Amino acid sequence: DEVLKIETLVNKVVEEGRRVNSRFMDRLEAEEKYGLTLYQGGIPQGRKIRVVEVEDWDAQACFGVHVNNTRELGLVKIVNVDRIQDGVVRLEYVVGEQVLKYLWKLEDLINTITLKVGSSREEVTVRIEKILNELKEVKRELSKFKNEWVKSETSRLLSEAVAYPKGSLIFERYEGLDVSSLIELAKNVLKFRRDVVMVFLSITGVGKALTIISIGEESVRKGVNAREILKAMGALAKVKGGGKVDFAQALIEYEDLDSLLQGLKQYIAKLLS
Repeated sequence: DEVLKIETLVNKVVEEGRRVNSRFMDRLEAEEKYGLTLYQGGIPQGRKIRVVEVEDWDAQACFGVHVNNTRELGLVKIVNVDRIQDGVVRLEYVVGEQVLKYLWKLEDLINTITLKVGSSREEVTVRIEKILNELKEVKRELSKFKNEWVKSETSRLLSEAVAYPKGSLIFERYEGLDVSSLIELAKNVLKFRRDVVMVFLSITGVGKALTIISIGEESVRKGVNAREILKAMGALAKVKGGGKVDFAQALIEYEDLDSLLQGLKQYIAKLLS
């Protein structure tokens, strides 16, 4: 691990007790002696710059506070790595007494985890791995269940579709279904029918719902437009969303759900007639 190698090297230099010398130098003289690597932390202003040199190791232009000997730092521990951009990495670290506080904090975290997963500290990684495997299995089972539900629900919706001249209307209300599930269901219905107009609403809270409108290509050719249906919905409730001719989705805030559903069904039935 690269971070571990850096940390090991840094602590080796610290333990060696190298002298840290600071002095002001003419900028051109400093650049001639050390090169432009002086400015890895940024380029200071002025003709005179302060050069901080770790004996036989590195030199940088810096006006900050520094120790006189690397050993004064004590232990160095890297605690975070951020990749700011390509080729630029920021290391966050603690030194000396702060390392001990950081380790205490880690120890408290480990103790908390062991209590939550019901394991000893020695076996906590085994227990966590077991939990993760069980979670993967649950996700697989949920995925299978969802696929079966989509198939079954598709059959039901197709059998209950109401036929109109411009397409068959499938209008359904659900509780707590996310938008991705609604879209997956609509896509599956379109595998079997291209002359459908689907409006799915999923209640997400008191007076709130999300909706998708999906139109089959045959109904689109007959002039049915998902955006127009969404616009009509906006006359019945507060709607925030958008879409294309064949698909639209939105968040809805309503006062009376029954009035919303009845008004929307009447509008779409007239549209498709």
